[in-house]
Amino acid sequence: MKKLFLILPFLLLAAVLCGCAQEKSAPFRAEDTESLTVYRYAGAPSGAGKKTITGPDEIDAFCEHLFSLGSPVSGEALAGGGVISFRALLSDGTVYEAIYTDPGQFKALDAVWNTLPCEASPAGEDELPVLSAGSGR
Repeated sequence: MKKLFLILPFLLLAAVLCGCAQEKSAPFRAEDTESLTVYRYAGAPSGAGKKTITGPDEIDAFCEHLFSLGSPVSGEALAGGGVISFRALLSDGTVYEAIYTDPGQFKALDAVWNTLPCEASPAGEDELPVLSAGSGR
């Protein structure tokens, strides 16, 4: 009986943590999004490309793939690493930006990029989403 009282708190903690480990989802709804522009580069931002999607189904699919990889990582990309980021323009005027820089997931990020149903065009460095200090994104 004593062992049960020692194990019970750990079982409860495990149950709570499993309940909190739900799949990430977009912090906005696709139907409330006017457009979503995705940016990608490997190595240097000067070689960035961009793709813009506007259809709710396309936006849903993109968010499902990307957010299933986890939360965006803030900070700068490692030298030679890859970056995928996006800027969502919401119908209420809100802009949501996120940057993924995890070099361990770049193949997965690249696969998300390749599923976008449009052609890439060059993106200027001044177009890329930038995390400001203390932005919390």
